[in-house]
Amino acid sequence: INPLFPSAWFRMGVAALRIEDWKTAKRAFIQVTSQEPSEGESWANLCAVYDKLKQPRAAFNAICEAVKYHRSNWKIWENYLTFCLREKEWSLAIDALNSLIDLRVGYGGKSKKDGEVDVPALVIIVEALVSENQQAYLIPADDSKIVGTDERSIAIKKNKFLCRKLNTLFQRIKAECKSDPNVWKIFSVFFKCFKDRENYRDCLIRRVRVMQSSDWEKDETRVSRVCKAVEETAKAYMQDVEQEPRLKREAEMLINATIERVEKGETNNYSTYINSLKQHL
Repeated sequence: INPLFPSAWFRMGVAALRIEDWKTAKRAFIQVTSQEPSEGESWANLCAVYDKLKQPRAAFNAICEAVKYHRSNWKIWENYLTFCLREKEWSLAIDALNSLIDLRVGYGGKSKKDGEVDVPALVIIVEALVSENQQAYLIPADDSKIVGTDERSIAIKKNKFLCRKLNTLFQRIKAECKSDPNVWKIFSVFFKCFKDRENYRDCLIRRVRVMQSSDWEKDETRVSRVCKAVEETAKAYMQDVEQEPRLKREAEMLINATIERVEKGETNNYSTYINSLKQHL
């Protein structure tokens, strides 16, 4: 192969990929990217090779380069998100979710592709931030250092920064994306942990509204899920009644409206669900 022709190296790399000759593929794509650093597809292929060779950080660095030059390729963004999650690069993972929404949501808020939000990725990020928040406050304070420079303060500051980014993403999802009950459930966990009661309740009621669509009362599985979600929402409302008395009335209206729908559906064991809901009145 003529070393001055990157296209020849690229073809060699692709052929090596097909026969799973990872070392040859690695050598070939390194040649391409060294001669043409903006060759995003070669960076993406090199990422795959490093992954096969069990070199996770090298794979992550390669996919970072790939996404620089292929910003409109949703598949590369999905791979980038995957490696961000593996390497626990939470800030970059949130950026990737935003970019995927850009690619999946059309102008005027109309969806170009179902599933604008990667729910499993969102679960991983939320669980990580909740866990890191709890761990940060367990780090002993170090009075020997300047205020704000000890390990505990740095960890708390980093976590707050990531939470602000995630909250910004939440506001965007709420404004632009199709409703998904799983998304609202995930964010409800996030806001509950960080004691944001208003957003916590908002997520819960949005989740219920999405679940209560298209004849849910005629399907016992959906009835069970909806009733559990309504009970969780009503409980959250009642916990905040002392601060906001109006919430009691709203919880009662939600429960009564749900009972009425369940009665109309007359699914098996519907009386069991009704009795369970009435316990919250």
